[in-house]
Amino acid sequence: MNYAIIGFGKIGHALAKAFARNGIEVSVATTRDPRSFASEPAGTRRT
Repeated sequence: MNYAIIGFGKIGHALAKAFARNGIEVSVATTRDPRSFASEPAGTRRT
């Protein structure tokens, strides 16, 4: 199953990490520049 999260604030980030830790594919829609969170910890990855 695939999920999409709109927004990558604290809640969106926490949800994306939780889904990723459980092997669930997640897409994130945000207005932030992807380079601004490129150094985020492992467990979230951009596709």
